[in-house]
Amino acid sequence: MSKIFDTHIHIDNFATPEQKRILNAIDAAKVDKVALFAEEPAYFEKDFRKVKEHNKGRMDRLFQWCDHSDNRMLPIYFLNPTEVDAIQQAEEAVERGAVGFKVICDTHMPGDERAMPVYQRIADMGKSILFHTGILWDWGDNGNYNRPCNWECMMNVENIKFAMAHISWPWTDECLAVYGKFACMKWHPSYRNQEIYIDMTPGTPDNYRQKVINNFHDVNYEGTCEHLLFGTDLFTGDFDANWIVEYAKQDTERLLKAGFTQETVDKILYHNAMEFWGLKD
Repeated sequence: MSKIFDTHIHIDNFATPEQKRILNAIDAAKVDKVALFAEEPAYFEKDFRKVKEHNKGRMDRLFQWCDHSDNRMLPIYFLNPTEVDAIQQAEEAVERGAVGFKVICDTHMPGDERAMPVYQRIADMGKSILFHTGILWDWGDNGNYNRPCNWECMMNVENIKFAMAHISWPWTDECLAVYGKFACMKWHPSYRNQEIYIDMTPGTPDNYRQKVINNFHDVNYEGTCEHLLFGTDLFTGDFDANWIVEYAKQDTERLLKAGFTQETVDKILYHNAMEFWGLKD
């Protein structure tokens, strides 16, 4: 079995950090690393003092979960880039050891004028952003914020490295097209090291998944094998490391059936995430 890096795990809101429980679970299941997303921002709270207090608490807890875990639990700060102090939050998170950022466009478009300088600051610090893309199963009229074509705005962010999560389901073909566009833009005079990844975390129901993986193989855009990531979308509250291993086995079967090599499977399950988050063994 390949080494496994699950790059998509959520911390439950206001949960007491239980690092030992997660480490014991991944040790027992032989999962190598997990990326933990901080608790979600308070999108609809209007009182800035309460928002700031919430952000401080969830940032503190993120590092309580992850610090001193021998880099097996990687801290990813969940950022609302439209908050007035978003750049300051990003800088503090990096200073404290965050390896990257998670963003969900719950209340705004990806290219919101408030967000673009935040993305650029993150890129300038050499950190990556994993975006939710695809239908958003939160209450409200927010699906159109998360269609893959909206991420063409990232072409305006120099040196950005970002991922579109969930294969953008149900807009998986659009996701593939956006990936292909970025791959082709490396020869454009405006190219400034903008790099796109696709997080294969479901998303996709099982009856869609094989077809989507087949399409990614058959279209064969440049660099696809090095730009796919593995994840499960688990939460810390009911965390089941054995499910990570089981889903890795299922995706391995799907990838091999589609025509990807075992070498590529190894990259998707582990090595691509190491590159995406800027890590070294």
